[in-house]
Amino acid sequence: MAGIMHLLRSALNTLWNGLTQISNNCLSTSSDLQKLALPPGSDAMPTIAYAYDPWPTLPASSNKQLFFFHHRGQAKNPFLAANSVEINPLVAKLPYRSSIGFVHASRHWDANLDATRQILELLAADTSVTDMEVKRGITIGKLARKGLEPGFEHSMVLATHYMFPAGDKHRTALIAVLMIVFFVFDDKAEETDDKTLHLFQQDFLRRLEGPSRSNPPSTPLQRYLDDVVRGIESEDKAGGNGGKEMLDELRNAFHSVDPGKIDNVEGYLEFRRYDVGAMFCIAAAKFSVKSATPLDHPRYSRFLKSFSNHLGLLNDLASYDKEVRALELRGVGQMVNVVDAVKKATCLQRTEDAKTVTWMLQLQVEKELMDEFDTLLAQGLSDEDRWFLEAVLVCAVGNIMYSTTTTRYGGEAAKLGKSHEISELLA
Repeated sequence: MAGIMHLLRSALNTLWNGLTQISNNCLSTSSDLQKLALPPGSDAMPTIAYAYDPWPTLPASSNKQLFFFHHRGQAKNPFLAANSVEINPLVAKLPYRSSIGFVHASRHWDANLDATRQILELLAADTSVTDMEVKRGITIGKLARKGLEPGFEHSMVLATHYMFPAGDKHRTALIAVLMIVFFVFDDKAEETDDKTLHLFQQDFLRRLEGPSRSNPPSTPLQRYLDDVVRGIESEDKAGGNGGKEMLDELRNAFHSVDPGKIDNVEGYLEFRRYDVGAMFCIAAAKFSVKSATPLDHPRYSRFLKSFSNHLGLLNDLASYDKEVRALELRGVGQMVNVVDAVKKATCLQRTEDAKTVTWMLQLQVEKELMDEFDTLLAQGLSDEDRWFLEAVLVCAVGNIMYSTTTTRYGGEAAKLGKSHEISELLA
């Protein structure tokens, strides 16, 4: 087994050799977080109060070499230029575990925050869903109320902030609502009895098809969701067609997926690509840049597959320790995580070694993602297609930034000694 780890570490070193050296350290201390100038026209930015490292035993030197996306000689994406700021998490020495530095934050934090608060308040108050059990006695109402507890600006709301920064103020707010719906109902189909799920599908999911396909609204939540769907349809008329696909993929994400018997890591990743809601994220990225690029075009299949693999690998790495604690607390259940799949496939004894191997897979996927982007760029891309692919790439690295700074995975143990205003980490 020591030989396997030696080969894997050698592969990691080979992978790093092709990357550009950017920073000499990555471990975060609160004293490194400095307030920087806010660009004109931006909302107030969130503070960074948490820095979660899912594998703190990884040597600090592992993040010495990173490559940054330099637009490959092309004009900067106008949607990113108008609606986001490019940031460098290593300026703050955050434990940013990636080889890609193309990280952005939305300028429309207030719009995101207000939309998130509003949908959570409506979910918490709506009698048609508040008593609907999501899993093991936890209801939608309880989840929504928990989401509104003090400090909620460090939780789910950060996902939209970092993953979809190309959207204008209105599109950002619309994406934020759907992201909260996705988070609140995450794993619902796996955990809910058929009768409850049927009621959920009949009203909630049908309402996402549009007001003309659902019953007349009778609650503030239903009216609000109808307004959101109408807003998305209106935005599609103004530019692109990603809104409809975003709604379609959100509904698809709620269908139960049975992993079955998985014998290898590729089989697990194939399951996870669907289960993680990757196509919803791709459609939301497309919506953010008003694109009409066809998602099913064979030309982009390798790039989008790499993105989907990246999303699954990163989410599983970030959530592994949390899932282990939850499994130990319940005493029953099944671990469904790529770290566990890697551990079984390689016969590794130590979880930390399996995490390292999984991270190396993440790095390899990042190289594939960037190589495929360069290949597509060399073949020739329209501005609209390039902006879409860049939005997907920003979504991938934004997911890393979100996972690092949210309370969702590390909890209070990841809290920094002092919160600092970070409006921009200048790239």
